[in-house]
Amino acid sequence: NRQHSLGKDVCADPKETSFFRAMQLATGVLLILDRETESGGTGPATPFQRIWCCFEVAVAVQGNRGETGEGHRKQNEREEEVSNSATVAPLDIATTDPSAGPQILAGSVVEEDIAQALVHSQTAECANVFKAERERSFPLTVMEAGLGLQLEKATATVDEDRKHILNCL
Repeated sequence: NRQHSLGKDVCADPKETSFFRAMQLATGVLLILDRETESGGTGPATPFQRIWCCFEVAVAVQGNRGETGEGHRKQNEREEEVSNSATVAPLDIATTDPSAGPQILAGSVVEEDIAQALVHSQTAECANVFKAERERSFPLTVMEAGLGLQLEKATATVDEDRKHILNCL
């Protein structure tokens, strides 16, 4: 899918696009959020201002994998298998912080969390404690921007896409 030449692919139902079908095959989503720029020109969390980015996140967190509009035909057995699984794709959110470096809010515990638990003579089940501690340094300004999302104000290069996505969500 080429973002700036979707033309014939974009229709009234975004779940009928090749973009949506590709998302069905994804095993997870990494949302990279920017910080506010020095000049104040962009950010924080610019993807939350873009409707296609919001659509991608919504598909991941709502578990809409496999739900398509009428007329969609399975193209092969793999696609049918994926669409029948209806599982939620994990969503990880990343950003950078000048003082703390890269920061990640992970959809589940990561290997680093498990390793920390084991280093501290705790079981792997205690990894959530280390996950919470690691995520505590995620920049609040970026998190607040995401929590303040106003989907109806999100933009698209083509306003018709925006309307279709809002109707779909």
